[in-house]
Amino acid sequence: LCRRGGFRRGLRRARRLVELHVQRGRVEFRHLGLRLDEEGRARLRQLPRFVDAVAALDRLVQFGQQQRDAVRGRRRDQALQLPEQYVFSPPDATLAQLQSGISRLPSDALLRLRLPSLDDAAYREVAVRLADALRGTEVRLVLDRDASMAAELGAWGLHLSAARLYQPEALNTEGLKVIASAHHRRDLERAVQLGCDAAVLGNVGVTKTHPKAPPLGWTGFERETFGVPMPVYAIGGVGSADLPAAFSAYA
Repeated sequence: LCRRGGFRRGLRRARRLVELHVQRGRVEFRHLGLRLDEEGRARLRQLPRFVDAVAALDRLVQFGQQQRDAVRGRRRDQALQLPEQYVFSPPDATLAQLQSGISRLPSDALLRLRLPSLDDAAYREVAVRLADALRGTEVRLVLDRDASMAAELGAWGLHLSAARLYQPEALNTEGLKVIASAHHRRDLERAVQLGCDAAVLGNVGVTKTHPKAPPLGWTGFERETFGVPMPVYAIGGVGSADLPAAFSAYA
């Protein structure tokens, strides 16, 4: 229809409220309906196939909404099986700081022990002592080294970096819950392919650790996670006060 001169001239006088964005097989609907001035409507009415085209578009939009709602429903049901909040330890925290901070954590949070500067032996020692300190609480420990260490120490889950998603070892998870780091849509799709239980995506806001990285914002977060059939935690410049916004963005 866009090749028909009348339709094209009519749309020049229209306020566009329909945008279909197709990327990697997913369709995103930004606006619904057409709003035309009188001259635009008159020109479009001269095209006999216009009504059929609008009806077809309406069916396509309805189908897309149904698929979107189905995916969001599955993601919500899976998310209900996970804690609402996933906390990362400060990368330079000491054992004493980690132990003293347990009381300030949300009661049923996930806690990732993130100490990139430690070698595996030192990391293991901290993990053992932190796991002992967490006994009797509902906080669940997530480790980010090899799966065998996490399983041996009784951790709740394993955290995979985005780089590890593309390594063969990513398939060996020792039966643990697995959460993946994602920086963009491709990482999320890889995490789904591997059968990860959830992912994290960010940074949503401005962070001290990545001050030059442009934040996604909640709109960007929702765009990147659109159609992803697993729970995705929002990270980077967010906290407990941002839960309502996170839920609105289907985090």
